[in-house]
Amino acid sequence: MSKLILAGLLTTALVLTCCSRAAWQRGLAGAAQGAAAAQPTPAPEPAQPTTVTCYGKGEVTSGFNKICYYDCLGSGAAITIPAVGLCPLTIQH
Repeated sequence: MSKLILAGLLTTALVLTCCSRAAWQRGLAGAAQGAAAAQPTPAPEPAQPTTVTCYGKGEVTSGFNKICYYDCLGSGAAITIPAVGLCPLTIQH
């Protein structure tokens, strides 16, 4: 007897929530289709690091070091090399 009362209460609650039996049945059909079609999504591929070719812009010698400055498509970069070395014309950043 208690199972029958519980089923009646659940049915009443679902009908009141969904506003109509047709909407309730559409909801059940959609849930069944969604559960059948649900498949695990693959993990996204890790982003590959992008490198930019930077072109020499200038250099400054300070003590035993030389700082080489580069233009990397609008942003700047710098490397430090020994003061007697030559700054590379380009670097990958």
